[in-house]
Amino acid sequence: MIGGLVYEAPLTGRTLVVPEQGLAVPALIPIWLYNGRQGPHSKRIRYACYAFYPVHMLVLYLLARVIG
Repeated sequence: MIGGLVYEAPLTGRTLVVPEQGLAVPALIPIWLYNGRQGPHSKRIRYACYAFYPVHMLVLYLLARVIG
């Protein structure tokens, strides 16, 4: 691809090389399945979505402090 980034994953003696743009292909599945309507609304799900980013960033920060 255009100078593309690749991800390498060692697998039992071999290395699996995946181009970064190839990772976008699985994203097509939910895009194709979208029917144009919003799903059900729930306060629990809404607040869980709002909290996910700051909470997971805090967890990553704490892990970084513990590990190194």
